[in-house]
Amino acid sequence: MKFNINITCCIVTNILLSLVSDVSFAQNTIEVTGIVIDAESKERLSFCAIGVSNNSMGTITNEKGYFRLVVPDSLAGADVNFSYLGYKAYQCKVNSLKKSKNRIELIPVSIPIGKVIVRPHTPEDIIRMAIRKIPDNYPNSPFVLDGFYKEVLKENDLYIQYLEAFLKTYNFPYNDTASTQVKLVQGRTRDDLSDIQFLRKEADKRYKKLQKRAERKGEELDEKRAETVKVIFDSPHRILGTEPIRSKFFPIDTTQFKKFDYMFEKDNVLGEHELYTISYNARRQIKHILFSGKIYIDKETFAIVQILSHADFVMPAAAKPILAATGLSITNMRFDIQHEYAKTENTWYLRKVIMEGSGDFRKRRTFDEDDLSHFEIEHAFVSTRLQTKNISPIPPEERIIPNKKIIQQLGDYDEAYWRKNNKIEYILDEQ
Repeated sequence: MKFNINITCCIVTNILLSLVSDVSFAQNTIEVTGIVIDAESKERLSFCAIGVSNNSMGTITNEKGYFRLVVPDSLAGADVNFSYLGYKAYQCKVNSLKKSKNRIELIPVSIPIGKVIVRPHTPEDIIRMAIRKIPDNYPNSPFVLDGFYKEVLKENDLYIQYLEAFLKTYNFPYNDTASTQVKLVQGRTRDDLSDIQFLRKEADKRYKKLQKRAERKGEELDEKRAETVKVIFDSPHRILGTEPIRSKFFPIDTTQFKKFDYMFEKDNVLGEHELYTISYNARRQIKHILFSGKIYIDKETFAIVQILSHADFVMPAAAKPILAATGLSITNMRFDIQHEYAKTENTWYLRKVIMEGSGDFRKRRTFDEDDLSHFEIEHAFVSTRLQTKNISPIPPEERIIPNKKIIQQLGDYDEAYWRKNNKIEYILDEQ
């Protein structure tokens, strides 16, 4: 049996997300692909950062550890850095990589026990120092981040939305409260693609299984296929607006310290940076959410390098009667957000935001079996190029309209542009 997707998608996206110059390369480019794995366990490393030394361009691996890096051929001799929290950074030349099937193995770093016992300060002291150092560590002048944006929505393992886009963002200094300006450079949905058939094949395979199961039970499967649904997230402004340094995220807001318990964990590393690791747990709900996570702070500069946030959504009492009237119940609502910053010329800039969420829905029926639906959401932005010179604000007429669905603002699709720019790849594997 199948859910009314239009209703449930709207509910899950509204609940989860309410909580939380054009790039072009030279004509000749070098393209390399491969996977990044743990050198010991051989497990894939998802969302591993990949950057070109002395250059502002880069990308990250996808959820299966796969990457595709495109650089101008003028950078053939440049160094490529692979960095992942808790691992020794790996560096190699662009021209030392094969065209495909590269296998990058990162070595886990073990922090000596002596470095995790004696602490002259409390976790709150370290966070306070990081807050005081924001003017020194983060941009004091406008900058542009060109980046790749993705939003994915699945119901019961079926893809019902897959949208990706290249964005240009004009960002104000961190002491300026003005909102980030966003331009849609290129965007596409799965219906626009001819080379993303693995999604459709996967969905078709899953659908046939559901159909056979329904036939065995003497039931009819709803013919509203997932591919026809056009539910979409709000806009990139939503995920960009979660950036903790700008938004004063609760655990790093000194006025909110009494609402959390903080604890030092084992020190960690990210690339060449040794990090304090501070875990936090909310003592009670904050806006119907139970927060927990970890804050990673560079020991040398006291810059906040990464924040991992987990949130369990607690249904408001006022919402329960409304849902009950529709026969709906929502359980296991949670999301995880990862914010990471990268250092360029002594200043830390946003490198990536990855949000993953899920929830379970049940539609009660009086005489028939209840409808069950499990939703998964992925919402991501990764910076692929930084510009700090000769930049200007995005003209109002070129900006994304925040309250209008991005799918309604897509322009003409340029296939060549997609081949020549870095993004989170949808390919699941490479042998």
